[in-house]
Amino acid sequence: MTVDMTEHRHSMVPLEHGTQGLDATQLRGLAERHGVRFEVGPHQISRGAGEIVRHGWVVDLYGARSANDRGLQSDEATHHVHDVLDAIARHVVPRDAGQIAFELEPYTGAVHLDPRRDFLEEVRLRILIEPETTARESVIGDTDTQWMSDVSDRLEELGCVRRG
Repeated sequence: MTVDMTEHRHSMVPLEHGTQGLDATQLRGLAERHGVRFEVGPHQISRGAGEIVRHGWVVDLYGARSANDRGLQSDEATHHVHDVLDAIARHVVPRDAGQIAFELEPYTGAVHLDPRRDFLEEVRLRILIEPETTARESVIGDTDTQWMSDVSDRLEELGCVRRG
């Protein structure tokens, strides 16, 4: 699903009303409470004949249950963490991205176990950042790199930590 840049905060993913419309201070508190971390990597595609090219970026947001989530059932807690990650993603995606497409992957209910953190259960939200098909050749390069840098900066401003 591609996020419509005229209304970048909306997509076909339903919004959790408890995390909708939060300001940066509130999101910073949620990011800290849920230990939100992120990874940035290239989004690569194959053009055939073994040729692989970069086609934008992938940003993975990871968050874990907080102490306040202990009263929730496992499914409720993981859905809540996903809603938190979704609210953070919608906050950091640029509003004036022009010919850059942002896609938030829907939540599947899966959790990730991080061996670097004693197999802590984490929820992941993936954001794909890529040029629109018609602008692919003209946008690849400095422009999408700048958008990626902006997204990373916004995540760090909210207290999200680079994973690694």
